[in-house]
Amino acid sequence: MLRQPTARVYSHYWHMVKAGRAMFSFEDTLKYFPHNLLDRSGYLRQLKAVFNHIPKEQIKVILFEDFISNKESVLKEVCEFLDLDFNKLPKEALSLHENKARIPRFVSLHLFKTRLFRSKGNAQYLNHFLNVGSKLNVKRSLITRAFDFSYRLINPLVLKKTERINSNTKQFLDDYFYKELEGLDELLGKNILSKWFK
Repeated sequence: MLRQPTARVYSHYWHMVKAGRAMFSFEDTLKYFPHNLLDRSGYLRQLKAVFNHIPKEQIKVILFEDFISNKESVLKEVCEFLDLDFNKLPKEALSLHENKARIPRFVSLHLFKTRLFRSKGNAQYLNHFLNVGSKLNVKRSLITRAFDFSYRLINPLVLKKTERINSNTKQFLDDYFYKELEGLDELLGKNILSKWFK
């Protein structure tokens, strides 16, 4: 499943925020750690590598946007490709959404916390901060868990829309990916770039 690469990169950033792996704003993450965000959208390079080992006719490529706009039709295509009976899927197969965006209520606070403790490793960050000795692993573990529990009370993950991507950043990434993915349409025999970059 391929997603419009700029949208995929932005979504990936917010998953990194949620998981405590993002330390900076989206733009600063692109500046300091571009590979963390951009590499997975190198679809052309990835597919060429896959096709070197697996025949094209054995791989079904789906566009995320097609799936979102018409789940039933896409799922029928996938079932047909896999020689499965679409009618045997559970009724909720068309309505499940397992990946809803939960993000910290206070994003800036979360990024600050991640920057503050990240260099010490997630499991060890309070050891350094509280100067707890290495013989007190149990105590450290309890302190770490108490801190995490308290932090989640102050800054819980909530269901809310992420802020919109900066229009200049979006244009920059769209231009980058349009050049990076030239040849994808020919490789897959589909008009993809014209859907993604209007």
